[in-house]
Amino acid sequence: LKEEVLAIIYSSCYRTSSDKLKEIIVLHVNFNSLYYLLLKAIFETKQIYPQAYRIALEYRKWLLKELFDLVFSLEAHALKPDANLVLNLIDGWMFQILSSKSLEERDVVVERFWGRA
Repeated sequence: LKEEVLAIIYSSCYRTSSDKLKEIIVLHVNFNSLYYLLLKAIFETKQIYPQAYRIALEYRKWLLKELFDLVFSLEAHALKPDANLVLNLIDGWMFQILSSKSLEERDVVVERFWGRA
């Protein structure tokens, strides 16, 4: 998952940092994402598998740092969300798609968040 995030961050396929943030969100907020397994580890395995819990927390700390760096690089005139906000949005959207069993809302909300819908 880290490699995929870094590939997005350092890719020239995305025109702006906002496009990179959106792609990172799409990567994480998915029924088959590895991030789902990390969330599951955080909520279900803390007591039974403390090492898995620590790995999940380390990933979240790393992702938060990468999001912060990417947010910091956003153009001056663009919306600059807080890195914590982006991470919390990823978590919230993950729970939303799990409860609604649909990815349709994710893309609409991502576009609205960046004011393009």
